[in-house]
Amino acid sequence: LPAPVACEWGLVGQHQGWTLNESALTKLYKEKENLFVVKNIKLQSTGFKFTELSNTNWDLTFGSHSGTYVYNLSDGWYAGIYTNNRGDKSNDIKVSDWNKTYDVYLRYKVIADWGKELAFAIVEAGQEYPTY
Repeated sequence: LPAPVACEWGLVGQHQGWTLNESALTKLYKEKENLFVVKNIKLQSTGFKFTELSNTNWDLTFGSHSGTYVYNLSDGWYAGIYTNNRGDKSNDIKVSDWNKTYDVYLRYKVIADWGKELAFAIVEAGQEYPTY
């Protein structure tokens, strides 16, 4: 079998410590083209952020409540752009029940002609991700 392909983005959060370096991040692996996942993860009430594996700057982490974000009920994905979160934990991505385990999906969304943005979905472990 080929080796799993890691995404260039990972998770940083209380579930594994708020340390911005590649070895401390939770990595996501390719599920199919343009779709990456970490499965059966136990998240914490304090939430998490997405960040590039090579990132060492909190200003470049990707949270959920700052900047231009959209939750589209028609397809179940959250989408957003890079955001200036600093250390404000109110900008963390949080789940409603941290006693469960989750599958966290990340994909790149192509936006018109100007490029890509990140989109993510969080589902209870074992459930299907939203279609796209």
